[in-house]
Amino acid sequence: MITCTGKDGSIAEFDYEEIDDWFDDDHTKKHFLIYPKGQNETLEKFDFEVVDLTDEQVMVTMMHNHGSPLYTAKGIPEAMIIHLAEKLGKNVRSSSQLHPTLDPEFRELGATKVWKRLVDQGLAKENTENDYYYLIN
Repeated sequence: MITCTGKDGSIAEFDYEEIDDWFDDDHTKKHFLIYPKGQNETLEKFDFEVVDLTDEQVMVTMMHNHGSPLYTAKGIPEAMIIHLAEKLGKNVRSSSQLHPTLDPEFRELGATKVWKRLVDQGLAKENTENDYYYLIN
């Protein structure tokens, strides 16, 4: 379970299912299906994925709310990034637009906004040379 603070300051709790998956020969992927607490039967879920880059680091490769009002502006990506750093015991970073580590790799504007909010809160930093953000542990 994660506790999220929405754009309007409201607090909401969400549960998730975790699915381990294969990404390529060198990396595994963890896919999280996030939904309002106690509402596992909800058809639309918030999708969140990370890929193991090393034993110490994962990269966020997807955060998608599907435009659903259940998930929009609820603070889910920020809460999930922080939660996964603690749960996995690994450093969490964003993908890069300019210097990809994986193929394919990109970061959409919405994801950049999430990471910039974490920077503004003093929870993340930007690696400008390699064009990615990372959570401060």
